[in-house]
Amino acid sequence: MEGLIGEIKIWLGADVLRSKTVEGTRKELYARIIAFNLIRWLILKAAEEHGEAADRISFAATVRLRAAFSLKMSTAPFWMLPLLYGELLEKIAGSIVPCRPGRVDPRMKRRDQKHYPILKISRAEWRALNGIAA
Repeated sequence: MEGLIGEIKIWLGADVLRSKTVEGTRKELYARIIAFNLIRWLILKAAEEHGEAADRISFAATVRLRAAFSLKMSTAPFWMLPLLYGELLEKIAGSIVPCRPGRVDPRMKRRDQKHYPILKISRAEWRALNGIAA
């Protein structure tokens, strides 16, 4: 269960939510859960069609491939969509995570700064430097 929550938080950008209201936060979470389910569905379809184990297919690679192919598919003629979909599933099935028994990843806290630089002085000092009234 922890791995699923980590995938939603990290790969689908739910570690920092932008909404200011409870309803907006719910909508953001619902949208990410739907996206998560769609990615998992693509993994299952690719595994089924190409005879791979679904738990060995890379979630991160699937997210990247889906983004790349959605751009291609949005501009492609209608008759090409099944071909592009088949190619997408083939590439997803080919993104196998190698089996590395005994590998241990250290648990460390890390928070990327998403959109804003770190404020290294007090807010009052920043306001004074930038001429903004409190």
